[in-house]
Amino acid sequence: DTTLGGIELKTGDQLLLVLAGANRDGGEFDDPDVVRIDRTPNRHLSFGSGPHRCLGSHLARVELRIVFEELHRRIPDYRIDTGRQVVSHPSQVRGVLELPILFTPER
Repeated sequence: DTTLGGIELKTGDQLLLVLAGANRDGGEFDDPDVVRIDRTPNRHLSFGSGPHRCLGSHLARVELRIVFEELHRRIPDYRIDTGRQVVSHPSQVRGVLELPILFTPER
């Protein structure tokens, strides 16, 4: 038996740990709901941890770097459209389904 976050837990209780809630602790991170690529320290759990770390994490990091380099090269002046809602994927894995942006179309 123990107490976690003010909640009494008894031996045998079942818990659902929502991975999408990781890194959203306001006591640990300043502005936890703001995406800040340069956040330090940034002890995130994006690819898991320890023996459960994602085997493809290094490849995913390289792929994401290439995606963002190409995006910035092709659409250098984009910004989030604050007049529209960001739509997130409602599951164990946090992801964005729709991220409305504004930019100057190339002519």
